[in-house]
Amino acid sequence: MSDPTPPTPEQPTPPTAPDAGAVPPPPGAVPPPPAAPGAVPPAVPPAAPVYGQPAPGYGQPGYGQPGPAQPAPGYGQPAPGYGQPAPGYGQPTPPGYGQPDVGYAPGYAPVKQGLSLTAFILGIGSIVFSFVVVFGLLVGIAGLILSILARGREPQAPSWMKTLGLVLSIVGIVISAGVLIFWIFIWVAAAANLASIPNY
Repeated sequence: MSDPTPPTPEQPTPPTAPDAGAVPPPPGAVPPPPAAPGAVPPAVPPAAPVYGQPAPGYGQPGYGQPGPAQPAPGYGQPAPGYGQPAPGYGQPTPPGYGQPDVGYAPGYAPVKQGLSLTAFILGIGSIVFSFVVVFGLLVGIAGLILSILARGREPQAPSWMKTLGLVLSIVGIVISAGVLIFWIFIWVAAAANLASIPNY
């Protein structure tokens, strides 16, 4: 037969005091489910160190090495040259290395061609404005003078600019002079025609 006494429920075990080295769970963390009776408790991973505190075991002897551990060489120090610009970038090149410290490499200096370009533009302008009686003549004379000056002062400038400035200025002066002579002839003829009209 069976025992007449009713089975007694298992008594809950009282909670144990936490270990001195245990880390309390962070606020808002879900507690793990209770373990089944007789089950092996799962392995708890070590808690992550709090920011600003050294990792557990850092600086303590371990793996058979006596004394405190030394930090890695250069730990906390910037790498050599960190924050420095690369050599030659914004700094003068040391003597004897690379290109010389000038704006242009030897033989590649900028060519001065201001007078030649101005003479060329004035030569074109003298032809365009040649039908404006006095203005085209003045522009042509200025282009002729600048073309002659450019031949002596700018030997490296393109010769076609100086030559075309000279030729176009001469053509503009000739056309302007022809137009001026034509208008003088017209004015003289008109004045003579007016003088020949009898007064009644």
